Amino acid sequence: MSQSPNPLVLQAFTYDDRSVALPAVRSAVTSSGGWILGKKSVSGSALELQIEVQHRSMLNLYAALVGSGIELTRAAHLALCESCTCTQQMPQRRKEIATVQLALAFISELNLASLMQSPTAMA
Repeated sequence: MSQSPNPLVLQAFTYDDRSVALPAVRSAVTSSGGWILGKKSVSGSALELQIEVQHRSMLNLYAALVGSGIELTRAAHLALCESCTCTQQMPQRRKEIATVQLALAFISELNLASLMQSPTAMA
């Protein structure tokens, strides 16, 4: 099996506490046949998960992530939809491994000070 050269970068957020959201996301990944390669904190209120899954299971991952209760951004929905469409139209891709980078923000852990320090808050 070969691996996709470029990772699929997804952004999402959740209103749930970390203790609720993380197990739900882990379960979503494993139930769709994927695995979590790594996890790193990006900030005090966000983390990034490195995920791998076969392209043939991308639709299952998409559905499981939505079902886990996290909110995917519009760009994440479009990227997942495109990946699922490509996999359906290109059968040779089904056995390839897809790398997914999921950035997950925990809204309940944000505070006003962190929002004011964010470069995007200034725009």
